[in-house]
Amino acid sequence: MKIVDLSHANADAQQGKALPEWLVRLQAVLTHGWGWYQTHQAEERMVRMMSGVLGSRFVLFKGLQIAENTPPLPPVLVGSSGVYLFYVWPKAGSYRIRETQWEIMQGKPRRYRPARPNVVKEAIRLAGEASVFFSQVFEKEVEAVPVLVFMDSGADVESVRPKVRPVLVDGLKRYVARLAKSEPVLAPTDLVNVGETVRRMLAREENKVRQQAVRRRRHRLKKVAQPPKAVKQVERYFNFTAKQWMILGGIAFVVLFVLMSGILFVAMTMH
Repeated sequence: MKIVDLSHANADAQQGKALPEWLVRLQAVLTHGWGWYQTHQAEERMVRMMSGVLGSRFVLFKGLQIAENTPPLPPVLVGSSGVYLFYVWPKAGSYRIRETQWEIMQGKPRRYRPARPNVVKEAIRLAGEASVFFSQVFEKEVEAVPVLVFMDSGADVESVRPKVRPVLVDGLKRYVARLAKSEPVLAPTDLVNVGETVRRMLAREENKVRQQAVRRRRHRLKKVAQPPKAVKQVERYFNFTAKQWMILGGIAFVVLFVLMSGILFVAMTMH
């Protein structure tokens, strides 16, 4: 399995600007909370397990950020059998998925109760974003499959017509092995240099965002540089050039300075 790491930390490392790994993780924990670190560790473990099963025909994208000011997507696997978004749940417990409902067993009666956040709906939403993005990459409609992976061996899951594919850690290798044998959805030509295609698309989008930011900045500066409406009316009335206005402003400043100095002198010499 090929791994394409698009995270900012990896990009900085390639450019020689990387911070120490412990500092990068500390910043992420302070920004996103301890839950981020648990999920990150679980994702890394999941990737190692998948790497031992899938061949080079599959590409896994890490740190794929498809929109400005939004968190990166969870790991996205692309292969001949399609596109899969792997949403990792790192905690132990008893869970139930009913269609899009996310429930956790709580309390002494040991009953399932709806939980927040609803990670099932979140996985479906993120898979929808991945679907839109990779449909642009392959220039045809592609639907990303949301997979909810429970990486703690103490997790137990019941499901009733789930809208996501729940996978326990002890069944992860079997699941991805079946993906390699599934009926092809994408042609080999679609997968040629898919990593570079994604990088080019992201770079093009980043350049577009940068150009829009420059245009907005220039527009703001232009608005700030424009004189008030009253000044414009005076300019039209007197028809002075910019240089003449500067000279007039300088004369006014000198006159005001002399006047204030005279007033101050008189005030200081009065008895």
